[in-house]
Amino acid sequence: FKAEERDAKRLRGDEASYRALRMFLTGTAGTGKSRTIRAIGGLRRERARAAGLCEETVRNSCVLGAPTGCASFQMRFGAVTLHRAFGLSMGYCGPGNRSSPAFLARLKRFREASLIVMDEFSMIGRQLMGKLCFKMEDHLGAQRPSAGVLKSMGGKDTLLAGDTKQAKAVADEALHKDGAYKKDGGNLPRDKNGRVKQKPPGTPELADLVGRAVAFRQEFDDVVFLASRHRLVNAKDAGVPADQVAAFDAAGDRFRDVTERLSDLTWTHEDRDWLAQRNRSALLQQPGGEEEVRRFDEAPLLMDTRKQKVGGREGEKQESMDGADLLNLQELYKLARRTGVPVARFGAHHKKRQGSEALRAELMDDDDFGLSGELQLCVGARVLLTRNLWPEAGLMNGAIGQVRGFIWPARADPDSADSRLRAPLAVVVEFQEVNLAGPQVRNADGRLVPSLRRFFPEMGEEYANYVPIFRFGAPSKYDDDVVRQQFPLTLAWAITHWKAQGMTLKRVRVRLGNNVAGQVGVAFVAVTRVGHPWSLMFETDLPEYDAFQAAKWREEVRSRERFELHMRAKASRTLRKYRFGEEDVWTEREAMLANELLLHVEAAASVQRRREGLDGDVDAWPWPDVEEPPVVEECAAAAERLVRDGVCDLEESLVVVDRLRGPLHLPAVFEALGCLIPRALHRRFDGVKPKGNARAGAAVVSAALVVGGWKVDADDERAVSDVGR
Repeated sequence: FKAEERDAKRLRGDEASYRALRMFLTGTAGTGKSRTIRAIGGLRRERARAAGLCEETVRNSCVLGAPTGCASFQMRFGAVTLHRAFGLSMGYCGPGNRSSPAFLARLKRFREASLIVMDEFSMIGRQLMGKLCFKMEDHLGAQRPSAGVLKSMGGKDTLLAGDTKQAKAVADEALHKDGAYKKDGGNLPRDKNGRVKQKPPGTPELADLVGRAVAFRQEFDDVVFLASRHRLVNAKDAGVPADQVAAFDAAGDRFRDVTERLSDLTWTHEDRDWLAQRNRSALLQQPGGEEEVRRFDEAPLLMDTRKQKVGGREGEKQESMDGADLLNLQELYKLARRTGVPVARFGAHHKKRQGSEALRAELMDDDDFGLSGELQLCVGARVLLTRNLWPEAGLMNGAIGQVRGFIWPARADPDSADSRLRAPLAVVVEFQEVNLAGPQVRNADGRLVPSLRRFFPEMGEEYANYVPIFRFGAPSKYDDDVVRQQFPLTLAWAITHWKAQGMTLKRVRVRLGNNVAGQVGVAFVAVTRVGHPWSLMFETDLPEYDAFQAAKWREEVRSRERFELHMRAKASRTLRKYRFGEEDVWTEREAMLANELLLHVEAAASVQRRREGLDGDVDAWPWPDVEEPPVVEECAAAAERLVRDGVCDLEESLVVVDRLRGPLHLPAVFEALGCLIPRALHRRFDGVKPKGNARAGAAVVSAALVVGGWKVDADDERAVSDVGR
């Protein structure tokens, strides 16, 4: 719809009046957000191809990115990390080098793009989003007439996909947070020693970047919720024996309910204890438990990033190593001992500018290049690709495979003085999800089928997914004249919870500490990577209930709940504006009458708000003497007004009122009444834990109302009385 609207305005010479799409695509884990993004991107590309554009322009018609490589891998279609897509380095953000080939390549892509898609928006913080907005403006300019009504993001249609209940941005404020940035300083360029350098002209302050992000987020007026959890597995699809079908499906249903309540911390002690039955220690106590645990021997381990000290022998300096990295090394050597294969250490190669030959680049931090200074591998090792080598084929940041061998140069010698002879030319990795299908060709029957492409065509079918990975060159982020060359691989027995967000795994082990359990969304991400609880095992015992609930009263969680309620109201407007929902069909007239009715309700609420002196607080209820929002009374009064003004007859008004009181649209009615945010969820109660059993954030109105994962009940007044006004 938006693509057709923009093209029509362009043909009329009225492109300046186009208002770009600003849409949230959301839903809980496993509802098909990544698949939907791929479909949308495919349709935009088909449209560009049908217009006769060249294939490069077709590819550039959609810019797809995500905060992490693993998340971008799930999107396919050439998706990359947001830092790569927008030319961002870690930390400082300033004007780009407009003459550099990389800048010019991005400029061309941005000019040709019609759609920007960012996945896993819960991990995109206010600072990062502000930097993305700045970078787009730096490339395309601030006031392009062809951008249309909205100048942000170059006037491109923009879709943010993700789930607010999943893991938040690391070392950044959540995108849904309101208000100005309150800290001093920030966004300072530094040299390789960490010393602050002079800011180039045009460098924005961090407060300015955050302000850009908040303003950009407020432009989003369309919201789509995906409701069906496709990741959940039933007994038929899993091939469960007949005598276990009932138990399997019952456990799957309970898993769905428990994880939904975990997502917003409305779960119970009983829910936590039920999930803890998947503790390794608990499984070992059950009949057949040892065999059940062995099923998880090859499953990836999700864990936090707690640093651990390694080394420390006499004369050896202790170093801090990421917990996942240390475990990966331990697994590597276990594999080598078990299979009798050697572990090879591959040092990075470095190219240095003339006059800097003495520079010890091998001692520079891995983060300076995004490549390891030393890589340890053996045949059979599980690895993760860390660079986008061939995105269309799935060879991109986040792809997981196993090392199958090495390709060595002629005269290779581990003791050679020539470092190039001491290391292989390539590491051969078998990737499970690589897609090497080529252009379509006609088979013997005349049907079009994909041509098969292989890196080792002379070998058998079992080698079809074997891929040679060569060294990759990356300059230091502090010095373009120092380049590190290394195989873009890292060990992947253990993955952090944050990297796993967006993944669907067949089986998983989880190690969740008390501190991480209290971080917003992390536990929910960890346990929902699989579609059934029988595919999940907690390597260490699940933390106690209170460890998870510690976050419930914090501003972070409560702000997130308020944001999602506003999204529910916007979703109602989106359904009525476009009238595309097959299960919620609106005629143009019905949608018009609903809008008119809500405007009358909103006007009555505004009068009441002024009467109560609440003009400056849009989240405060303007109806002080009611326990439940006056939905029936105010909707009836608005309907009578429409009939009296001759806009519609009584029957039409009653049909519209009845539809607005349904679960998909009641949030819009609450918003018009000024009662969208439950009293106990008001921001003045953030950080205040109610006494007794009150649940802060519990909403009011009807005990029977369920909107997706949002439940409303009638204990709001009790919560408020406990908290205090």
